[in-house]
Amino acid sequence: MQRLKAMCALVTSLLLVVPPGSFASSHREAPITALDHTADITDWYAFVSFDHPDRITMILNVDPFLEPSNGPNYFPFDPNVLYEMKIDNDHDGIEDVTFQFRFKTEIRQPGVFTGFAGGIAGIPPITSLDGSGSEGLNLRQTYTVTMIKNGVARDITEGQTLFTVPSNVGPKTMPSYQALFDQGSYELRQNIRVFAGTIDDPFFIDLGAAFDSLNFRMGVGGVLSPAVDADDTTNYAPDAVAGFNVNSIVLEVPISLLTADGRQHPASDKNAVIGTWGTTSRREITIRRPANQVGKSDATLSGGRFRQVQREANPLINELLIGTGFKDRFSVDEPKNDKQFANFFLDPLLAQLFKSLGIPVPAAPRTDLLPLVQYQAPI
Repeated sequence: MQRLKAMCALVTSLLLVVPPGSFASSHREAPITALDHTADITDWYAFVSFDHPDRITMILNVDPFLEPSNGPNYFPFDPNVLYEMKIDNDHDGIEDVTFQFRFKTEIRQPGVFTGFAGGIAGIPPITSLDGSGSEGLNLRQTYTVTMIKNGVARDITEGQTLFTVPSNVGPKTMPSYQALFDQGSYELRQNIRVFAGTIDDPFFIDLGAAFDSLNFRMGVGGVLSPAVDADDTTNYAPDAVAGFNVNSIVLEVPISLLTADGRQHPASDKNAVIGTWGTTSRREITIRRPANQVGKSDATLSGGRFRQVQREANPLINELLIGTGFKDRFSVDEPKNDKQFANFFLDPLLAQLFKSLGIPVPAAPRTDLLPLVQYQAPI
């Protein structure tokens, strides 16, 4: 088992050797998102819920490398970004069901210098997201969830006010972070559940070595040297994202709401296969307000249609396979148009690099990689 865990550190190599369905992560994988980190999708997960086999859990993680102690404003979701989860249930690369998430920020005490003021200046610790016990939660975010199906958009919040769960600042400010976490999980219409908040980055990778031409840290005799990650479990390479947070949106949805016929099918049935992906988008036009207007409303004024900034389904596709000059195009385009990127999959440059290092990979053309352009999960 320890040796198997060691191999997981070589995820970048394994991508072209075995199917990467169990891996996920793309941090700053394109020029456009390296400059727009709040719209950068780090991970996309879709799987049958462990405790509810009649439901699918989808997780959209954004905004990489958030250092947890870096206050005082911490890491809110971007109110100018439209976050979406998309599902294709008839295998044409076009979404049939979409869930949209929009965030709104409020500053509850404009004269207080910090986003969280629990336990100082006479303000009690934060024990609640709303009402009594939330007085110290200065910068607070709410959000809405909209489901679009059959061309009809519907607010599914059941009239609730949904609060994001903020960063875990520490025990003096937040005596029971678990209580806040639990409060931030909501039941919506049609047995849908949702959570949004700042969490520990769940991925594991030796980023520095991966981008130093796969110069992974090795021990005596070619055995990877052990290291301890943030969860205090023994691994065999440094975890570059340990200790960093991401902003996460988690949605659990009944399978019957996602399939084309509204039924649950055995995994062997083609009707059980859906395509899923996450996107972030911004308005076409953004205007920076004059200084004398900032504070009266949002600092920016956005208008026009939403334009996609980023998308992710299968991990590491854009980061490791698509050429740098095409990465932004891949980010802003749609799965139905992915045939334009076929050459990057048929003969990947990265495969040639692996061969030069003595790693056995199948020869071109790599037709086995073409299905990776759009993630499909049997349910």
